[in-house]
Amino acid sequence: SVERVAGANRYETAVALAQRQHPDGAAAVIVATGEGFIDALSAAPLAAAEGAPLLLVPSSGAPDAVLDELVRLDPATVFVIGGTAVVPSSVTDAIAAALPGASIDRVAGANRFATAAAVAARLPADPDMLIGVTARNFPDALAAGSVARTSPLVLLDDRGVHPVTAGLISAAVGALLRVLPLERTGSRPLTTAELQTACDLAVSDGTLSETEGRSLARLLLLADLEVHRIMTPRTSVVSL
Repeated sequence: SVERVAGANRYETAVALAQRQHPDGAAAVIVATGEGFIDALSAAPLAAAEGAPLLLVPSSGAPDAVLDELVRLDPATVFVIGGTAVVPSSVTDAIAAALPGASIDRVAGANRFATAAAVAARLPADPDMLIGVTARNFPDALAAGSVARTSPLVLLDDRGVHPVTAGLISAAVGALLRVLPLERTGSRPLTTAELQTACDLAVSDGTLSETEGRSLARLLLLADLEVHRIMTPRTSVVSL
């Protein structure tokens, strides 16, 4: 069967989804701007980790439908994604007034890259995988959402690797490499062929799906090069 979940606009559609998936309320709720795509997409793994619905707001103010849904959900914590330029203080003030007993936790950085990294910092430690997606358009990140689950989304830019992103990749690269059946010694970067072979083996033994293998090969190449550029690399990573 096909079930359409929809509202009169993007804000009411998000409310309808929350009502559909959380009929008995939720301990946490994610709030992000509905006027841009990247913060809400970056927050998807946090929503999965917290078991939280994701509601959207415009910069002009929280719609009544959203405030009413927040009251119905009655969360203990509201995670607000992004800085005051995208979710103004007037919006968080309205949320706080509607939920006087809730904690309002803003998760934000100076830009979209830093906000994505701030979200990643709230996720479970030692992720099995990072999902690299373009920061300049939404289809790839949207498609990656179902694969990511609670794995951080890393924003990549064809104009260069943002320092915040490089730091996030470097911090997690050990965990990324541990999922691959590959032994590495020495301090040189892995070659493209070595990374691809590792991912091919992981796909063949069922550790990764074909899509995950392709994505991880590209991201690991970037990660390994960045580790060697900005920090002393680990000299040995042995597969489990």
